[in-house]
Amino acid sequence: AIARDGFDLKCASSLGGAFGRGIYFACHASKADFYAKADELGIRRMILARVVLGEPFNATEYLDVDSPPCRKCEGVCACNGLASHSSIHGVPRQAGGAVDYPEFVVFTPAQALPLYEIHYEHRSECQCCLCQRSA
Repeated sequence: AIARDGFDLKCASSLGGAFGRGIYFACHASKADFYAKADELGIRRMILARVVLGEPFNATEYLDVDSPPCRKCEGVCACNGLASHSSIHGVPRQAGGAVDYPEFVVFTPAQALPLYEIHYEHRSECQCCLCQRSA
């Protein structure tokens, strides 16, 4: 459905993620693989997308937000979001952040264009961290 209809913010978890209730992307396939669920045949899917981040907010700790923080206002935004960052960049631990690998969150579906739906499977001899963890 994403490949055909695009991303839908209504499908974002109502519980939010590490950086709020948005649409999450990763530049490392292994990060996306961690969240990909296998179907009854063991096939997993991930979407390769082009994402416009604009001016991201660099988050070094977890956030519970519905939109990126404001660039001008401290705390509560007084400009009605006119100066909001365009997205959130979850900074990795090695750079002083809270996550293992970088991740990006957008809150407007038009910021992301699905390009390809990739179908794959882990084989029994797979040596990736995910398979090694479950072995």
